Amino acid sequence: MMIHVSLDVTLKYLFNAPIPATIVIVSQYYMLCVAFLPLALAEQQNSHISVEIFATHLPERIQNYLQGASFLFACIVYGMLTYIAAFNARREFEAGSFLIEQQVKIDVWPAYFILPTGTGLMTLYLALRFFRFLRGDDQLKSHEVPFE
Repeated sequence: MMIHVSLDVTLKYLFNAPIPATIVIVSQYYMLCVAFLPLALAEQQNSHISVEIFATHLPERIQNYLQGASFLFACIVYGMLTYIAAFNARREFEAGSFLIEQQVKIDVWPAYFILPTGTGLMTLYLALRFFRFLRGDDQLKSHEVPFE
């Protein structure tokens, strides 16, 4: 993305020949990939932002139940997002969505599949964590800080 944009700016100002459709490609493809595809990886690495107000003061057993409930709730929410995004992606695919920039036609319907892919992976990972929680494999140990 950085090379693409830098090259576009360089060509535009030095040779008055920008790369066609750079804005569409960056906004419709690169940004969606950067934002949504690594969701499950960030969850696996426990890198999502969390806010704790009172959870750390609760007994470890309650913290474990809260953690399991959060896996289930997030799995349901991401599952609904995946369903809606997949429905929209299919609609855009069937319509053959495209954008025209600088007299260049760019198909954008493939980009609509990035969101359900990212949220679908997140849904699967959260479901895995919930089932591991039910088995007792994904619970806090006494030395761990919850929701980091």
